[in-house]
Amino acid sequence: MLSIIDGAPEERRRYLNLALAQAQAGFPEVLAHYARTLSQRNALLKQIGEAGGDAEQLAYWDEELAASGAHIIYARIQAVQELERLAARIHHELTRGGEILRLEYQPAYDPLPQPRGQYALPLDAPVSRSGLSVEHIRQGFRQGLKAQRAEEIARGMTTIGPHRDEVRFLESGVDLGTYGSRGQVRTAMLALKLAEAAWIRARTGQAPVTMNSMPVTKLTAPNAIISTAKPTRGSERCGVITAEKIVGSRSSRLAAVMPASISA
Repeated sequence: MLSIIDGAPEERRRYLNLALAQAQAGFPEVLAHYARTLSQRNALLKQIGEAGGDAEQLAYWDEELAASGAHIIYARIQAVQELERLAARIHHELTRGGEILRLEYQPAYDPLPQPRGQYALPLDAPVSRSGLSVEHIRQGFRQGLKAQRAEEIARGMTTIGPHRDEVRFLESGVDLGTYGSRGQVRTAMLALKLAEAAWIRARTGQAPVTMNSMPVTKLTAPNAIISTAKPTRGSERCGVITAEKIVGSRSSRLAAVMPASISA
C-alpha cells in the first residue's frame, strides 16, 4: 500500500484509476477505450517508423486518444484536488498541525503549460487546473500529439498522455516519495485512505470498505493511532483507538483525534 506514495509512477496511476472507477460512473469504460486506442496508435507509430508510410494515418488515432484522454485528465484533476483538500485536513490532525500535506498532479500532457521563456515552478508551488474544460483539454492534447508526431514515429511510442501521468505527495514541501521517512509515508497514506473513503461516500452515497493495516508502532510519534474508519449515517465520523508506548521507565499516551466530519 505504501508504494502508492514511494513506489513507481504506475502505482499512483493505478491508485487514481481504481479510486475513480469506484467514484465515477463510466470511468472504467473510458479508461479501457484509451488503453485500446493507445495500443493501436503505438502499433501504427512503430509500423510507420520501420516500413514508412503516410503519417496522416495517425490523425484518426490522435482524435480518438485525445477524446478519451481528455476525460481521464479532467477526472484526475478533479479527483486529486478533492482528495488533497480532504487528506490535508486529516493529515493536519494526525500531525497535530505540525505538517502540511499536498498532492501534486503532474500530467504528461499538461493542459496548463508554462509560458514560453518562463522558468518551471518549483514542485511545492500549487498549480490550479480546475477551471479547464474537457473540450479545452481535448483540443490541446490533440495538438500536442500532432506536434510530437515526428519524435513519436522515431521512437515507436506515444510519449504524452495519461498513461505517463505522475502524482507526488509533499509534506511541508518535502517530496515524500523521495525523501520521506517510513513513518511520514505511513501517516500520509493513512490520511489519504481516510480521505478516499470520505470522497467516495460523498460522490456515490455509499461507504467503501477501508482497510488500514498500519500497526501503532509503525507510525511517526506522536501519531501512533489505529482508526476504525467506520462512517456513521450522515457523516464520515471515524473512531479512534489510542495506544500506550513505553519510553524507558515511563509510559506516554499517544493519541490522534480524527475530525468529526471529513466531508468536503
